[in-house]
This record gives sequence, structure tokens and C-alpha cells, in this order.
Amino acid sequence: METRLMRYFLAIVQAGNITKAANKLHITQPTLSRQMKDLEEEFNTKLFERGKRQVTLTSSGVLFEQYARETLKIIDDAKATLKENHNDLAGTLAVGCVETSLSPLVSRWLLEFRQLHPDLKFSMYDAYGDDIKEHLDKNLIDLGFLLKPVEAAKYHYYTLDTKDRWGVLVDKNGKLKDCSAITQADQLQTLDLIIPTRSIVQDDLMEQLNLNPASLNIIGTHNLSSNLTNLIPNSNLGVIAVEGSYKLHLQTGIKFIPLEPALYSKHVMVWRKNVALTPAAKRFIEFVQAKTMLYPK
Repeated sequence: METRLMRYFLAIVQAGNITKAANKLHITQPTLSRQMKDLEEEFNTKLFERGKRQVTLTSSGVLFEQYARETLKIIDDAKATLKENHNDLAGTLAVGCVETSLSPLVSRWLLEFRQLHPDLKFSMYDAYGDDIKEHLDKNLIDLGFLLKPVEAAKYHYYTLDTKDRWGVLVDKNGKLKDCSAITQADQLQTLDLIIPTRSIVQDDLMEQLNLNPASLNIIGTHNLSSNLTNLIPNSNLGVIAVEGSYKLHLQTGIKFIPLEPALYSKHVMVWRKNVALTPAAKRFIEFVQAKTMLYPK
């Protein structure tokens, strides 16, 4: 199967309409329709449900979309890497980063790195730790920036000095309005708690704070605390999160109360073991290491 057909397929997915996709691709609608039918015959499955005004993906189509995106990325990365063997860094450097106090720093590093290599583009994927690891495992990004702890068996990692303090986001006029620090478990027991999704982070928090999850009223989990900030004012919610994430999305009506004794998490730059890095990824790792060595521990 030609990669051209994969790109045509993804153009239809993006447009939601074969005619619109054909116009964007500068081919006729009958030609594009015929090629998609050939593609379905090749795989002996139906990829689209065709309506009068739009097309939707079948379950097979959803699966093929995933494979098509991953396959095309591998091919595009290979082209860029081979080009780099003869020229300065080119192609796209794909980086994932959690939403914490590290986010602005990573963005600045990417811009500074690109100034050194003008032919290079970058892709910044902001997400939660598990999402970033999933993208790493599928080779959709080159490296990621996460909060500790991480699973050392699967990844190489470089520890950064940048750290974030853990605390609880609450209604600033609520039960804990006069509280300056969470020092006792019974303070958390007054709240409807939403905790981080990652089990490794949950376990680390509970162990460090000497808390029994069964004694808390945990009503849910979150992967990005910013999605919950609108719900906190005038509620009894308590969202356990790092201060850096809160400061990225400052909102009136919310208060950050740090945990005491202070609990911090450092950040790490991670990349897959046993996976060949692109020249751009290798150079960026070296760039970050050189940058951070300027700031002694």
C-alpha cells in the first residue's frame, strides 16, 4: 500500500467530508472516493460510514487511523534523519511535557535550540505523565519531561533540579480558608478529594504523608488539575496537585495550601531504552544537560 493513500485517508478524517478533502488535496472527488474503496477492498473491511454530508469512521477505521499516523510518523522521521546526515538538523523534534513549573523552561529551551538550528521544527505535546509515556512507547514523541517517580526499567532519564511542591487546591472561602498548611490527615478528611491518576504517584504521596487512602473521601482522579479549577470555587473539593500546575492556570476563588512537612517532586527528562534517537533528539538532550549544568545543585 502506498503511503499516499494513508495521507488521503487522514485528510478525509480531518475534513470529515470526502469532497472537502478532495479539494484540499487538489484531486477530484470521484478519484478520492474510488481510491478509498480500493483501500477498503485491500484490507477487506469497511473504514467509513458514508453519510450525505459527512463520513464517520467505523471501528476498523479508527484502528487504521492509529496505524496510519504511527506509520507516517516513522517514515517522516526516517526521511528527516537521513537528511540530517548531510545537513544541519532538520525535520521535527517532538517533545512531551507535563503542565508544571517546568513547562515555561522547556518551551524556552526549544526556542533557543531552534535558534541554533533554524531548519528544525518542534512539536510540543502538553499532557499528563502517562499520556506522555504512551506517546514515547509508540514513538510519537522523541523524549518527555515528567515528574518523578518514573519507571526506570523502560526509560533512560536525566534528573533536573527544577522541582514542584505538592499541596491541595481548595475554595479560598471554604472550610480551610484560614489554613496555611496541611499538617494533619483530618484536614484532608474534611474535603471531597480528587487525587492524581498515576498509581505510582498516588503510592508515593500516601507513603510520604503516612496516609491511609481508606480514611480519605476520594471521589475521583485527575490527569491535569487545570481541568478542575472551574469546579473548585464554592465547593468542598480538594484537588491534590503541584504548585507549578496551579500557577500556570491562576484563577480567582482558588487557594493553594502546601502539604507540611513539605513534599517536593523533581522533574526528569526521559527517553526510551533500546530505541535509536534522531540526531535532533540526541543534540537536544545534550543541549538540556549543558544548560542545567550551569546551575549547580
